[in-house]
Amino acid sequence: MNNKGLEKEIRDEILHHLSQRRSLRLRVFYRVRAELLDPDAPDWQQGIACLQERHGDRIKGLSQLADFKLFRLHPEGGRYVKGFGKAYQIEGGSLSGERLSHLRGAHIKRERN
Repeated sequence: MNNKGLEKEIRDEILHHLSQRRSLRLRVFYRVRAELLDPDAPDWQQGIACLQERHGDRIKGLSQLADFKLFRLHPEGGRYVKGFGKAYQIEGGSLSGERLSHLRGAHIKRERN
């Protein structure tokens, strides 16, 4: 399988696990930049609507509280560990990554003193 095919296979597997197996302990980690949204911004209303769709009407009440904050997360990369010797760097600005790079040589034995 070529590198593009492997990237697609891993990306598809990540998305499948994220959408189907919420109780499964995933080995996907993301680096993100957090942006605080202003309550008067259109993105605030869109974010609240998405949260309400997923978590119900309690979000409407919570979002009215003065100490409620809403953040937009901008993915910057991450790591996916499929198993021993199968670790991948997730690169790009989406949760599935525009590019996956196999990590080689990350597990090097420590020298004993």
